[in-house]
Amino acid sequence: MKKVLVLFVMFCVFAWGSTTTVIKSGWQSVGLNNDVTDMSIFTAQNVEEVWIYDGARQRWSGYSPNSQTLAKIEAKFNTISTIGKWQGIWIKSSQEWYLTQEDPIKSDTPIDTIELKKGWNLIAIPLNSTLSPKVFDDNETLIWKYSNEEWQLFDKEPTQHFQPIQSIKKSDGLWVKAQKDRSIELSKESATLQSFASQEEMKAYIETLLVVNNSYPILYSMTMTDSMVSNQVDSIFINTSAPTSAPQEGSTGNKEATNVTNTNLQEKGVDESNTLKSDNQYIYTLNTNTNAIEIYSFAHLATNNQAPVSKIDLNNNSYKNIDSFYLYNNSLVVLSHQYEKSTQVVVDVYDLNDINNITKTQSFNVDGYMSTSRILNNRLIVVSSFSPYADIEYPIVYLDGMEECQNDGGVSYPSMPIPDMPTEGGDTVTSNTLATDMLYPYYYNPKCHNVAFDSNGKAFRYDYDNPIVTQKYLVPQLSYNDFSGDLLNYQSFYAPLKQNQTSTITSVSTFDLDKVEFIKSSAIVGNSHIVYASTSSLYILSHEYPIYYNYDEYQERSVIYKFDIEQDLGFEAMGFVNGFALNQFSLSEYNQTLRVATTQGNSWENNTQNSIFTLKQNGYDLDTLGFLGSLGKEGETIQSVRFVGNKGFVVTFRQTDPLYTLDLSNPANPLKVGELSIDGFSQYIHLVDENRLLTIGRDANSEGVQQGIMIELFDISDFANPKLADKLTIGDNSYYSEALTNHKAFIYRESDKLFGFDYNSWNSYDMSYFGLHQVDGITLKSIAKLSTTNEGYNKCSWSSRGIVFDYETSSYVAYFCNGTVATQRLATTK
Repeated sequence: MKKVLVLFVMFCVFAWGSTTTVIKSGWQSVGLNNDVTDMSIFTAQNVEEVWIYDGARQRWSGYSPNSQTLAKIEAKFNTISTIGKWQGIWIKSSQEWYLTQEDPIKSDTPIDTIELKKGWNLIAIPLNSTLSPKVFDDNETLIWKYSNEEWQLFDKEPTQHFQPIQSIKKSDGLWVKAQKDRSIELSKESATLQSFASQEEMKAYIETLLVVNNSYPILYSMTMTDSMVSNQVDSIFINTSAPTSAPQEGSTGNKEATNVTNTNLQEKGVDESNTLKSDNQYIYTLNTNTNAIEIYSFAHLATNNQAPVSKIDLNNNSYKNIDSFYLYNNSLVVLSHQYEKSTQVVVDVYDLNDINNITKTQSFNVDGYMSTSRILNNRLIVVSSFSPYADIEYPIVYLDGMEECQNDGGVSYPSMPIPDMPTEGGDTVTSNTLATDMLYPYYYNPKCHNVAFDSNGKAFRYDYDNPIVTQKYLVPQLSYNDFSGDLLNYQSFYAPLKQNQTSTITSVSTFDLDKVEFIKSSAIVGNSHIVYASTSSLYILSHEYPIYYNYDEYQERSVIYKFDIEQDLGFEAMGFVNGFALNQFSLSEYNQTLRVATTQGNSWENNTQNSIFTLKQNGYDLDTLGFLGSLGKEGETIQSVRFVGNKGFVVTFRQTDPLYTLDLSNPANPLKVGELSIDGFSQYIHLVDENRLLTIGRDANSEGVQQGIMIELFDISDFANPKLADKLTIGDNSYYSEALTNHKAFIYRESDKLFGFDYNSWNSYDMSYFGLHQVDGITLKSIAKLSTTNEGYNKCSWSSRGIVFDYETSSYVAYFCNGTVATQRLATTK
């Protein structure tokens, strides 16, 4: 019976795996879904003539199902026997009809390139995609499209006589006049970022994206109001009362802490926001339960006084949640999300010169969600995502002669022979059994394509070619002080030529923290799955566009956009890598070369490929400079990456943990130098020095079943032969730490090699822990274990942080967990 069900599913797939093209009456240019090898699909009932044009020989070939017309064609022209899916056809139909073709079969040699010959070409795009006509643009090319008895034109010089071509679909036949022979690789060209000539042109492009990707006749109405773009000035409560046990006059309260751990950064000189920051006097930490930033004194903690000296409290603003923050000079830069009438990123800047009188100096509101942020020198860089929207409706066109479509849209179940099939139990299912009723395929009458009936039984179809767009909210807004307007300017807005993709806009906005003012935003159309920043460049990697770059073999490809953050935040270059990256540590820039680690495929199909790419900027392209493949065994995927200078470290995992050491000194020829396979896997890699490597991850047994949290120390003094020097395990597979997926939850002190992170167990909701450890030579030591009691479900998850500091002659560790503080004085650790 199971095989019967499988066959039924297969029949359904084959029946539904087709595309219907509406061919209108009269002359038109059309693109087809697949190659045509049987010209009988053009019947005398529907078609008078079909023509294709050979751009290489600049001559016509024709066909007609009418024998007399065909004879006239044969007397002067070649006769069409086949039509490629990259060829446009010039067709004259006697009536409106519906051409159904099976979806293309996957091929090892997918067609992805258009060959244009000098002169006129009649073509179609061989991709199931929607592109901007600029994909053909070389400032000389003319493009014409004819449909519904109307010509549309794409030209570098706009004209009032013809409607401009906004989009090109697979179903469009195109007349393209080229000034020279040239080849266009569509998957590459369609990812090229275009710029715009005006704010209006930019907004028209965004509107086109929404129309192209609108899947329903009528979308849910989303109404924009003035309050969406107004400056939201929130009320804050700043607690300036004295601490419960303030130091008395003459105490050590004015002394400063030294050797303080702070946010663990990927790149030196590029600060990242966190939920704990500190200077030499105070610790600023986020309490997510009360939506407040609490401020503690090092001096108080050293005397076991755990009360905050002040706090910034947003608890009375239910629409605003603090995400993270920075310390910059004497300012606290707080990043929040606000969810009132629209979603906004809020940047609040507070003056900390008087800890007992904290004041807000500025507030910036940016529409969208925050992806990430950085501080470089005096500039705050915020990466945010915004989803434009609009109400889209379609005119209704009433139809005659559609009575046969009233029966469920033309569904019928014709009889067909069913072969006998053995089942898993050895029985035979024959065509006389009841089960054969399940095997009849779903049959769809092409005439009923997109046909519906109103309450009066009258047939109609939505006119998808003429959408009505209203209530447009296309561009994210920025508001601060008395300013409220577009965050983006057309001169720094970049969009790919592929239009059937996400309409999400990723913006990179900069703020001058010295002057406390907005500087500029640049933006791309696309998602920001991974953001990496060096001291000079910012890279945005998107797995989404294009997801499947050859469109037939479904191979994953990621696009990388490079922006200059040293100067004017301009777009610099773009490039591609096969596969998808794990996180920001999968990217690293060194000596003007970008290194990227990716995985293609998946474990359950045993088809993974783990690779290292090196890319170098060449004009507006990030060209592949070097490549290293074959990392990991069958089915293994990358679990952690770290690039440090000319060295690289990659961990893959399925059942065991191969640690690979990489020599990247020659970026054109990256080399795998060493390999070590052990049970478990590492999720974060930290270089202690040139001889030692520290990792945290998951232990696992020999069969790959995950166990507790694992800390490992590797001896890499012989780079070609890494060795496991020591290992510590915490708990069982119920234990979890934010540090496994967020490097900012991990602290490390260089002077004495102390490191630590929080953890808890899903089986014990009432306790959270912070473990402090030390690298001592080639061994690992457990130094301290702090704990807090939770109230409710994992109170400390995703917000707790630890810190190590020296005060006077002693070292201390403190653990902050949503308003609860645990402090311990350390024995000599140096």
